[in-house]
Amino acid sequence: MRILVVDDHADTRRLLYRNREPFAKERRGAWAAPLLLGLAAGPLWGCGNTNNPGSMGPATTDSGSGSASTSGSSGSTGGGALPDEAGSTPDATSAIGMDDATTTDSGPGLGVDASTPPDSVVWQIDNLQTIGGFGHAPYPIKVVGAPVVIDTPAGKAVQFGGVRDALFVTVQPVNGFKQWTAEVIFRPDAGGAGTQRWFHMQGPGGDRVIFELRLDAAAKKWFLVSFVQGGSCGRLFAVAFPHPVGAWYHVAIVIDGTTMKHYVNGMYENAGECGGCSGEGCTPATAPNTKAPFPLNYAGIGPGGTSIGTRYTMNAFLKGAVRLARFTPRALTPMEFIQPPY
Repeated sequence: MRILVVDDHADTRRLLYRNREPFAKERRGAWAAPLLLGLAAGPLWGCGNTNNPGSMGPATTDSGSGSASTSGSSGSTGGGALPDEAGSTPDATSAIGMDDATTTDSGPGLGVDASTPPDSVVWQIDNLQTIGGFGHAPYPIKVVGAPVVIDTPAGKAVQFGGVRDALFVTVQPVNGFKQWTAEVIFRPDAGGAGTQRWFHMQGPGGDRVIFELRLDAAAKKWFLVSFVQGGSCGRLFAVAFPHPVGAWYHVAIVIDGTTMKHYVNGMYENAGECGGCSGEGCTPATAPNTKAPFPLNYAGIGPGGTSIGTRYTMNAFLKGAVRLARFTPRALTPMEFIQPPY
């Protein structure tokens, strides 16, 4: 029997996934090992001293400025303390408490359907109290700034203003996975900073996964930058794959233990590096595409926390919205991804 967790905050319970024509022709059989992630019981491995999971600063409120960091790849930590723009540690352990926003249900209109891998964990990002979804207990959220809940054609989402709006959760969703796929549905908007590090999964020390974007304000286009550090570092700088702002997108990072790939709307972007894991300002000529998947000797990432709408150190904020995330402990093929409409 599978326990399904849904969110009563939604005005109408809805299917998060719909069967559509797949992007790829190959199919991989379902790997039925259901994964249940419980609410994190211990303290978050905070940014103030990332080498010591038992050490963290007191709970703080956000007073940081809105300037986005543009130096370095994804803000190199080097295993040491992560710098905080506001001079304090983002502390997700003071997230507001759970309410009765989630429940179990066995009726129609649940947050999954038959196309959802049974080992996936779904995060519904559609309110400011808890992260609901499937495969986990509800996670309390710490709200920073003034993000707002909005209506979209596919349901509710959380919109971020690009200055100091963020959500923090005391869970790192790919904790312990040797292979994994992380998927996020989001909308980048015009008018944001050039560098936005908007979905950050932080582990111990310098280990982390970050979905980033670079914005060309004049052209109103963005491209995906994906960053993974877990034993070794990989960073794909997809400058050759620009996309218009203002639409909803599905983005994915896929780790199979030896290689790293990323996708936008189910399409593989064989992006290369830009000055290793720390360069900026590359062009398609200086960051040429790869002929084979990017090699990554991945060793895994331990427990920690997640920031949505910002880098974990509260800079490089997103101007846009996030609706949904899904995490699977294996490397999915594109036809196994969340399918449109997004």
